[in-house]
Amino acid sequence: MTVISIILGVLLLIGGFSFIFTPLVTFMQAGYFIIILFFISGIFGIIRAVSAKRYGADFVFSIISLILGVLGLVMPGAAVMNDFVILYFAAAYFLLLGILTVVRAAGSKKAGASTGMMAFGIILGILEILLGVYSIAHPLVLAVTIGFLIGFYFIEAGINMILLGLDLSKKKSENDA
Repeated sequence: MTVISIILGVLLLIGGFSFIFTPLVTFMQAGYFIIILFFISGIFGIIRAVSAKRYGADFVFSIISLILGVLGLVMPGAAVMNDFVILYFAAAYFLLLGILTVVRAAGSKKAGASTGMMAFGIILGILEILLGVYSIAHPLVLAVTIGFLIGFYFIEAGINMILLGLDLSKKKSENDA
């Protein structure tokens, strides 16, 4: 287990640095992962619903996920379309989050928040709104940023796997002594 953990950690580190050096390509591949996620999630959701004999919203959502996954796998260009949908969902998320943050901050005075905290919340909300508007206007910048974030995540996960492997090795040698 120790060696496998260290090998996986090194592979994650290599992948992470590769993703950072090619952030746009990294982002463009995310669509394929989402299609596969839809497909697998749909299959397991249907199996779970049928085995539990529950045919409600989860079952319907699983069928929709499976259909989206199958369509994504057989339709050329579906992954690229997913990538652009992701960008605009992220931009809309930032925009809505900013609006909610401003509204929440403006209402925080009634809850007893200080003027400084209220002002900080409003400034943060305005920055989130600007980020959302900028992301809508310049989706390529958001795509590169997402590629970088994926790369940094892989590097962090790689370091954790290596440290886990080294920790397991240390504990094993202590137990053998």
